[in-house]
Amino acid sequence: MRAVRHAAVLLVLVLSAATGISGQTSVPPDWTTTQKKALQLTLDGRYKDAIAMVEPVVKVYPQFADGHMWLGMAYEEMGRQHALSGDRMGALKALDTAVLHMNQGFELGGSQDPEVIIRGLVDLLGFLGRTDARQKTIVAAVARYPALPVPHWYAVRQALESGTDVADPLRTARAGIPSSDVSARLDYAGYLAASVDHAPPSAKVLLMTEVNELCEAAVKMRPGDRDVTAAVSRIRNQLAVAATPVDTTTGPAADETSATLALRMIASAQMTYSAVCASGFYAPSLGALARPARGENSGFLSDQMVPPDGSSALERRGYRIEMTGTPAPKSPVSCNGVKAGGSASDFSVTARPLPGRSGRSLRIDQSGSVTAIQ
Repeated sequence: MRAVRHAAVLLVLVLSAATGISGQTSVPPDWTTTQKKALQLTLDGRYKDAIAMVEPVVKVYPQFADGHMWLGMAYEEMGRQHALSGDRMGALKALDTAVLHMNQGFELGGSQDPEVIIRGLVDLLGFLGRTDARQKTIVAAVARYPALPVPHWYAVRQALESGTDVADPLRTARAGIPSSDVSARLDYAGYLAASVDHAPPSAKVLLMTEVNELCEAAVKMRPGDRDVTAAVSRIRNQLAVAATPVDTTTGPAADETSATLALRMIASAQMTYSAVCASGFYAPSLGALARPARGENSGFLSDQMVPPDGSSALERRGYRIEMTGTPAPKSPVSCNGVKAGGSASDFSVTARPLPGRSGRSLRIDQSGSVTAIQ
């Protein structure tokens, strides 16, 4: 089923297909058609068929970064499925092949959106426990793409995980991400804010200081810009929540890890639904996300994530999960039967502790970032 597949991998594939990224100026003929078919095969769990479709392209165009990226993602999905079925040798073989292709794509320049391949490769190396290779990849990514926020975020995470001085990667990011690129700096500030909760006290102070300074600089650079104001407000709200200890006297702790996973699964399902089923719009409800497309047996989201008895809220391990969206009157009929005008132009999913349970309230939207809310 779609819901149990690795959400991060599918999200990368969906985004790359939707944006039509290309790793070289000479794109293989019919690549757009090929990647859309490969995406559908991957979503259907037919990883071998997806690989068989893309491998001939890479054989003819060995310098095509996107082809290597797609093969890497498909082999990773295959490896994870082998692991779930208990086939350890099959899993290791597929995952090793995935690393080879992702690394090749990274070395070839990582396509026109290098952050896609950086995320895929670094996260896979982390999953495999290849600490040295992961660290070398992060260092190389920072050196090659100093203006991008994601490599610097991984460098900060690496410092937090290893217990080294977080001030060094913070300085490198401040020098690398152009001060004129307000969007990139705010993206980076958002990443840092999401890391505050799990940082030791000394690093937490540095992270919060850096985030606040980045936000202040953005407001000065773009005074009166509504998007900047909204982003800064969201980031500062997350910092405020992160700095406030959870009141455990209100009851036993709700399962935040489970709630976070549920939010990510819903967001991933929404991105897939938007890209392949609703012409860029989003499902209006969790029930609509779980509804199969014509000719399919399973929906974009597991039925277990649908609220019972027509309720709009799902209760899951101490959390109440709800999804809302802005109605889009111009949205077309979706592939799974949502009526014209019934989809949404955006979405927001919140998870709040049930009465009598302690914990933080969380939120995710089409940006894909889980943030704490009050």
